[in-house]
Formats: sequence, C-alpha cells, structure tokens
Amino acid sequence: MISLTGTNPAFTRSSTTQEQPGDDSSTSRYEFGAIFAPNVVGMVHLFF
Repeated sequence: MISLTGTNPAFTRSSTTQEQPGDDSSTSRYEFGAIFAPNVVGMVHLFF
C-alpha cells in the first residue's frame, strides 16, 4: 500500500543576515495565513 500526506504551513518565519566589513545587517520576515509551500511525504506500507 502507498500513501501520501501533504501539508502547508499557517505561519512561517525567515531571516537573512548579510555580513559586510564593519557592519552586519539582518532582516526577518513573518508570514501568517494560507501560505502555498507544500510539503509532501510518500510512504510505502509493508504488511507481513
């Protein structure tokens, strides 16, 4: 038997940091809602 599961996040947080000589800068981004970033997992079930 094969099964698939798919999920989408409702909340995400991402941050980036840029390193420059003498000064570093970082930015953060928050998203909330119906975000299309699917994560699909497939499984194979073996029964003996």
